[in-house]
Amino acid sequence: MSVFQLQEWWSVQCCEEEEEFDTGCLCVGNLDNAEPSSNKIAIGSLAGKLRIYSPTGPSFKVDDLIIEISTGQPILQVLSGQFIPASSGLGIAVLHPRKLVVYELIAKFNSNDKVKAQYHSLEKIYEHDLGLGGKHFTAYNMTSGFFGGVQGREMIMVQSLDGKLQIFEQSANAFTRQQVDCILPGPIAYLNKIDAFVTTNYSCHAECYRYNVLANAQADVGRDTLTGSFGLVALRSAVVEWNINLGEPCRQVVPGVFSKSVPHTSGTRGGEILLLCDHSLFLVKDSGGILQQRRLEVEPSCICAYTSPQTSNFLLANQDSTIQVYSNFNLVWATKVDSVPVQMVVADFGNQNGLIVTVNDTGKLTLGYLGTKLPSNNVVTHTREMDYDKMDEEHRRLLQIIRESQAEPHNKRNTDVLVIKSQITKAIDR
Repeated sequence: MSVFQLQEWWSVQCCEEEEEFDTGCLCVGNLDNAEPSSNKIAIGSLAGKLRIYSPTGPSFKVDDLIIEISTGQPILQVLSGQFIPASSGLGIAVLHPRKLVVYELIAKFNSNDKVKAQYHSLEKIYEHDLGLGGKHFTAYNMTSGFFGGVQGREMIMVQSLDGKLQIFEQSANAFTRQQVDCILPGPIAYLNKIDAFVTTNYSCHAECYRYNVLANAQADVGRDTLTGSFGLVALRSAVVEWNINLGEPCRQVVPGVFSKSVPHTSGTRGGEILLLCDHSLFLVKDSGGILQQRRLEVEPSCICAYTSPQTSNFLLANQDSTIQVYSNFNLVWATKVDSVPVQMVVADFGNQNGLIVTVNDTGKLTLGYLGTKLPSNNVVTHTREMDYDKMDEEHRRLLQIIRESQAEPHNKRNTDVLVIKSQITKAIDR
């Protein structure tokens, strides 16, 4: 067992029956908008169960689970953001194959205690049927952000299996676009610095689309009021801001600032993007162009970024149950975990800062920290007095054995060796 082991601070097995979890199933934040702020964990499974936890101590307690509901549909992804109309509080967006639902987590307090919530309730604020009335659209993933530079409210973009992009401005359906020749969709992320989206396609290319260009590119998909048909108008390749050939499929796209290639001064530095592929890790400028590339020795599982004073460090989980810590795109630490995570987040809980939140594909949710594990076997020490006379006698005996072995000649013949001589007869036997 490795000495460097992720130490468990809090953990729970989310489900007893067979449920599956995948990348995007987890989000962390002050989901109930409590004062003072405290992080909660929302996790959804492909079986349709949505659970919300509020860890406050170093071990799981029954009241740490504050919400558990069954949505009746598979949960593909969970996001938190300012999705609630006329409110700056956080909402929870839950993506189903044919539907997008936004919830608000409400804390109910006792009249005598305004600090600790007595219980929580989950209220549905609004929902959207994807595509046209829930038809012709099967969701793959989603992302959110302040699209178009709006402030105080976040918008949501949902990507379908055939490359349609549907944008929702809170409770309103904004528009839908169709990507060019999308056979297999890829991960998608929003870059706030340049107001653009980055995604990958089936040909292993990373593409960037500006939001304002995307919004004005073509007429809206499916808005044929004359015929009522679902006509698809593809985005022209001219709307692509930049395109990079990665050479292999991409698993995750993570924006941030991960290197010191440009001096870090406020307002003068652009962003960077991490592209996690099957065998490589790319660091790309948000304006296009590869800054660095690292070849991975082990198949990766997932990646997450966390903010430090100067840069956004990141964690990389691998299929060999290890987590690697990178700073300025250099490996600085590695640790073992009990199982392979499908998603990771770094957050604060209780009085502990920088806990690593991991969940595996069977629903084992763990909050841990980097540390070392003491050996389980104690070293046995003897306190008896040493017998120096016996030690001196043993030392003389060993010296005598060494002298005798060195005094023996190296060419001394060993009498135990069997010697065989051959003799050829001079006359032929008849």
